[in-house]
Amino acid sequence: MNPIQHKWQQTNYTCGAAAVAMILGISEKEAVKLAGTRKTGTTMYGAAQALATSGRPVHVVCVDKLPLSTIGWALEVQSQRWPLYLSLGFPEVYECRNGRKFTKERRHACVLWRGQLFDPGEIETLSIDALGHLADKEVVLNGYLILETD
Repeated sequence: MNPIQHKWQQTNYTCGAAAVAMILGISEKEAVKLAGTRKTGTTMYGAAQALATSGRPVHVVCVDKLPLSTIGWALEVQSQRWPLYLSLGFPEVYECRNGRKFTKERRHACVLWRGQLFDPGEIETLSIDALGHLADKEVVLNGYLILETD
C-alpha cells in the first residue's frame, strides 16, 4: 500500500470523506461521491462502501461509545498492519439562549496507520501519543473500519 498522504478536510462535515480519501489516495471530492457524504457528514456504511471500491476486503468493527482509553493499545497494534478508519465521538458543550447548557456528542473521523494519526481536522500528522491525549478528553470510539492491504 502506498504511504498515506495527510489531507485537510475542505468543509466542517467532510472529515469522513477526507479520511477515506487519505486511505484510497484520491481527492476528497471523489471520496464525497463514493461515500455518499451529505451536509450531516459521512456514515460508517458510506465510508465502508467507498473503501470497498479499492477491491480489498473491508471489515466493520462496531462498538458503542467505548472509551478510547480502554482500546487505544489494540488500535495501535492493528494499525501496524492495516490502515484504520476511526469514527470518534467527543463531548461538546452548547449553551442555549436562556443560559442552559447541554452536552452533545460531536463525531469525527480520522485514520490511524503505522503509529501515525492522520486527522483531517489538523494541519499535520500526529503521533500515536495523540490518541492518549484524546483519551484524556473523554473521547469515545463509535466504530472503526479495517481495510486489508495484504
